[in-house]
Amino acid sequence: MEQKPKKRGRPKGTPKTGGRGEGTSNKVSTEARELIKSAIDLPTFKRRLSAIKSDAQYCAIVLKLMEFVLPKMKSIEITGDQNKPLVIELPSNLTIEDIKAVLDGE
Repeated sequence: MEQKPKKRGRPKGTPKTGGRGEGTSNKVSTEARELIKSAIDLPTFKRRLSAIKSDAQYCAIVLKLMEFVLPKMKSIEITGDQNKPLVIELPSNLTIEDIKAVLDGE
């Protein structure tokens, strides 16, 4: 006579309880990012980075470090009725100067 394996874990549909909330970053990852950020700000690191003569090598190093500091962006697709215009609503107190300042990194 064959026995069915026992089901383990929570039954389907049971809500998640406890644990880290959705979107909360991992503590170790957060600490690693902070360590890399602080290392990049050290004068010794800045001096060594500025001593790199090859543009390609400099860019490769900076891009590699950015992976640890900045989140990877995902592409998104906006779908909808192609016969209707896309409307983007901005806060009423936002001015064009504010938008330009953000885009210019100020």
